[in-house]
Amino acid sequence: MEILNSQNKSTAIAIFIALAFLTSSCILHAKNKSAIDSESDTIANITFFKDAPGQYEIKGNKDSISIPFEYYGGNKILIHGDINGRKVNLLVDNGKLWDHVWFYNGEVDSLNLRYKNSIQQEAEGLGEDGGSIIIDGTDVDITFGDVSFRNQPSLISTPDAGWQNRFPGINGQVSALFFKHFVVKFDFENFVNCLSLSVK
Repeated sequence: MEILNSQNKSTAIAIFIALAFLTSSCILHAKNKSAIDSESDTIANITFFKDAPGQYEIKGNKDSISIPFEYYGGNKILIHGDINGRKVNLLVDNGKLWDHVWFYNGEVDSLNLRYKNSIQQEAEGLGEDGGSIIIDGTDVDITFGDVSFRNQPSLISTPDAGWQNRFPGINGQVSALFFKHFVVKFDFENFVNCLSLSVK
């Protein structure tokens, strides 16, 4: 997702508000809710979208989480997370690779990131020629501050696809793990991504 300039902030906010109202009638179902106290972690599946990928875990039984972000390249949202105990830099995008975490630079030992098979697919809508070779990856766990996402499906671009050169210093991008599990609001004045379990 690109934020072109400050004049487009109101449009972006309006889009997320519309998404919030669209999902407001959906119900959160927590696993083993009765066994969770105020200081324990909450592991839940959410039905904002029934096909939301994987699960998430929230520390401290909170109903909202704030994740700092910054701009990358002047118009893209960048967040910092952890995979396998390693720091990662990920862009937030609501585009083509909706349900998957997309990694730009092949298998990565330190992230325990592996190809699931050797089948190469063409992801339409990526790249200057309209497509890009991509391979199914193993599921990953990603943590952003007080929220962790478990068993997230991934796609991995091979190094020769060149995505790591287009976005230096970036490991990949995330999408549905935010937008299908939570009501999402970007606070562009304070550079905070707010994830909520309900519309406020």
